[in-house]
Amino acid sequence: MESPLHLDLKGRALRFLAERGCAVAGTEVTAPIARFRVDAAGYRYAGGVSDRTAAEHSGSLWPDLWPETFLIECKASRADFLRCTSFASSLRQRRDRLRKRRTEQADDFAKADDAPADLGDRLFPESTGPTHARKVIDYQLRRVQRDLYAAAKFDLFHRYQLGTFLLLVTGPGVLSADELPMGWGWLEVSDREDLRVEPPRHEAPTRWLGRLARSAARSASAATRTNLDTTLGPSC
Repeated sequence: MESPLHLDLKGRALRFLAERGCAVAGTEVTAPIARFRVDAAGYRYAGGVSDRTAAEHSGSLWPDLWPETFLIECKASRADFLRCTSFASSLRQRRDRLRKRRTEQADDFAKADDAPADLGDRLFPESTGPTHARKVIDYQLRRVQRDLYAAAKFDLFHRYQLGTFLLLVTGPGVLSADELPMGWGWLEVSDREDLRVEPPRHEAPTRWLGRLARSAARSASAATRTNLDTTLGPSC
């Protein structure tokens, strides 16, 4: 279940996108590579930001080059961040070891399935012998696969430049600047919002921009769109 802090970070992300002139923004958005989702995403185009906002954010970070997309990931705790940035190579090695163990014990597992169980095994099949070992290995494999999937996300978004700007939104004390994934910016939220690392601008392919804009539009609820219209006003 999603924590209240994570929900709050997603709300802060939507506000950040509105302030940056995104006419379309949503949460739980399907990324241009469809097997991935992002916590929040936004799309802005020429004229989609007020003169005041443009003046405040003029310069190298917010050049007058649109259309542009923002992909945002939210991490509420350090444990969540570390799980998603574990070294992929070590995770793959652990996955391979678990797969090897499962293969080596396949005969034992098959015998356990075929052999008639005594009363104890029938009453507590999950706590003894090969049956229990197989459950443990399968559980660990699922965890490793999940962490590998998450660890790959930061790298792939940067490598394939799926958005013009990639931003990590966190609570306080989640990471330090030297732990930030390559190609990502960092907004730290506590009592105030502090843009700790400016997101570098990527030259996202045009096809990614259109896909993300359509996905963000589908993901934005009617309430979110109404809130954005109120926040942005007629300038959008």
